Amino acid sequence: AGSVKYQASGFLNKNKAPFSEDLLVLLRTSSEPFVATLFAQEAAAPQAGKRGGRGFRGVVGGYAAELDELLRVIRSSTAHFVRCIKPNVRKAARCFEEPVVMRQLRCGGVLEAVRVFASGFPDRMPIRDFVGTYCSVVAPSKLPPHPPGGPPSQGDAPTAWERGACAAILRAFDVADEATALGHTKVFLGAGVAAHCKAKREARLAGLIAVVQAAARGLLAR
Repeated sequence: AGSVKYQASGFLNKNKAPFSEDLLVLLRTSSEPFVATLFAQEAAAPQAGKRGGRGFRGVVGGYAAELDELLRVIRSSTAHFVRCIKPNVRKAARCFEEPVVMRQLRCGGVLEAVRVFASGFPDRMPIRDFVGTYCSVVAPSKLPPHPPGGPPSQGDAPTAWERGACAAILRAFDVADEATALGHTKVFLGAGVAAHCKAKREARLAGLIAVVQAAARGLLAR
């Protein structure tokens, strides 16, 4: 190998680590007169040619500033997280290899999270809101008799009629008893029950809309 020449001028100034401002303040206020004097003189010395100082921001300071900015953006927005899964190891388009996908889902804890999610009551809704949303799409004959005038409800607590109507709506939607639970103020729905109720409601509304449209078109035709 040939000879290698190094240029060492200015090497110390280029590689001088910045001194922590907090540590400098601590040393200036030291109970040892010598230490306090030493760093007071250092602070008063010319700063020309030195790296560091108040304008210098190290790796940790830059990371902290970027983290603060990221947290500020997250707090000011509604975050949605998407888990990306590689469909194959060959980076081929429209090619899904089941073992590759399942391994990622299993190692990422997705399957376990789904199992835990489905084992309880992932959806919950105030009983009063549930009855108000789905009561209109259930035949009145399937609901309990409404008391005249209805007793006024106290706060968020549902009335006895609302609790009975909630149970009747769930029976009308063919929801199994073990898939739901009634709390003091909320109805707890098992996995898939909320989507099932929503589909029943949308189907009923679509049928009613078709009847109204047919009547309107017949009236216009006549």
